[in-house]
Amino acid sequence: MSQPPCLRPLYVRAQGLPLHVAADIEIECGLNGDEFSAGDLLQASFSIRNTGSAAFVDIFFAFILPDGAVVSIIPGGLAYGTWAYYSDVLLPSNFSYGPAPIFTTVIGSSVPPGEYIYVAAMAPSDKPFNFISVDSVEFSIN
Repeated sequence: MSQPPCLRPLYVRAQGLPLHVAADIEIECGLNGDEFSAGDLLQASFSIRNTGSAAFVDIFFAFILPDGAVVSIIPGGLAYGTWAYYSDVLLPSNFSYGPAPIFTTVIGSSVPPGEYIYVAAMAPSDKPFNFISVDSVEFSIN
């Protein structure tokens, strides 16, 4: 499925291809399981490390659905497309945070079964969508 240019970096990374990588800034994501069914609790978490110089970043969290659509985690819920959860965040030098929860939900009976991907990414605040660190976790809903 072809993705619009602003969504393609998340989609490409989720498919295992490399992106721009900053060795001193890293984001990691995790889930509380890899298989879920209706009624199960899904909890998405993340961790951040900056071992280099202080930097301003935008932080993104999203789910890639079985049909390739991107649904971002935003404050207060979910939204189709690629949206930053945090913008212009200062990561001090030698900073470490997490793991911390970012999204929790009970899987509803109307959620389509299939293979999903949870993605966490960071980009410099002055270069939106120029992702410098991306991590992803695959999971399934039965």
